[in-house]
Amino acid sequence: MSVCTTLPRGATRTAKTHAVVTELVRGHGAKVVLDAACGTGTLAQALHALGLHVSCLDVAPDAVFPAGTRGIHADLNARLPLDDGAFEAIVCVEGVEHVENLHHLFREFARLLAPGGLAVVTTPNILSVRSRWKYFMTGRFAKFSDFVPAQDVKSPHVRGHINPVGYPEIDHALRLAGFRVEGVHANHLVHYGKLRAILARWLFGWRRPKHHPHHETLLRDELLFGENLIVAARKA
Repeated sequence: MSVCTTLPRGATRTAKTHAVVTELVRGHGAKVVLDAACGTGTLAQALHALGLHVSCLDVAPDAVFPAGTRGIHADLNARLPLDDGAFEAIVCVEGVEHVENLHHLFREFARLLAPGGLAVVTTPNILSVRSRWKYFMTGRFAKFSDFVPAQDVKSPHVRGHINPVGYPEIDHALRLAGFRVEGVHANHLVHYGKLRAILARWLFGWRRPKHHPHHETLLRDELLFGENLIVAARKA
């Protein structure tokens, strides 16, 4: 399943990510939502405008909690100060690349969600053709070039992008936490032309055994050409 959104041609990548996430939450029918790592509060504000009950969570002291939402300062690396089963959906936009332990984070999401609840997580797509090429040339994935040297960190909240994870790792951690992946999406597809797309699928697929659990998914446009990976999973 792929979610399509209609946005102005000049819409930012962030706006496109928010549009896909919002559509996934609306399609699920959730009314009580947690925005984990809310940042500027833009997504939380959009969800609140739809009439949803939104709680915003972020570790940064300057995080924005929009009017009408509930604000919580908390660290995604720790146990979250929220009740079990309190939410029907949790969205974590560009958050997992900042956390130290993906498995702990998804276990917390499973604890906070009611049965059948939806988790939507997004992160830079390190398995795209562009990101793989950058890693080959520089030893760093796309959007993971600016690690902050430990001696320059003046605040425990300044972590940067420290955890590059691909779709197989996300899928594995979600399943271990009790989720079932229902959709893999992208905010924006970087087009290389038909011939280059065929070559990319052959190049990244010919050595992978057909029985590989993610063989077909890893050759989808969302994984090969998507800028940001968006995964939707339901608590089993």
